Amino acid sequence: MRPGITVRPAQPSDLDALVDLCLEARAEAGVGAQLCTDDPGRLRTQLSVLGGVEGGRVLVAVCDGAPAGLLLCRLVGPGPFTDAVVLGLEAVFVRRGLRRRGIGHALLQAAATWAEESGASDVYAAPLPGARGVQRFLARLGFAPAAAHRHVTTAALRRRLTQDAGGPAVGRTGQRGLGT
Repeated sequence: MRPGITVRPAQPSDLDALVDLCLEARAEAGVGAQLCTDDPGRLRTQLSVLGGVEGGRVLVAVCDGAPAGLLLCRLVGPGPFTDAVVLGLEAVFVRRGLRRRGIGHALLQAAATWAEESGASDVYAAPLPGARGVQRFLARLGFAPAAAHRHVTTAALRRRLTQDAGGPAVGRTGQRGLGT
């Protein structure tokens, strides 16, 4: 880790700075609610919950005494389909003017250490579509495509389900699902 950079679990006194970092990330990402809420009070509550729930962690990077970045993650598993425990990165963000100083590496170093200590076999990240800088950063660190996420608003899904319920599905033969 470069001199002047420290990474640590966030403390309650960090919440205002973390909210500012999240809002900065949201404005930069241009995808709005897919990243986080724009309500600072609600965001503060959500960060507190993630940092306080078992398996959740909020890391803050401090550079020269000021908050410079964050990493939000949580341990997942074992679950109904796997015995593995993995670390899921919810978000990693470094303030624009402080990039390319090793802050992102320091955040991921701390996350990797926690993953190893927790018995996590893998680390997953789901960077937002269009976040080319984060995509490139993760790829340089060895992250490879693992799955495709799809997104739909609840309202759009309801409309489509209502439309499909009006008649037989085209091109389907037989029943499929858990009960068959």
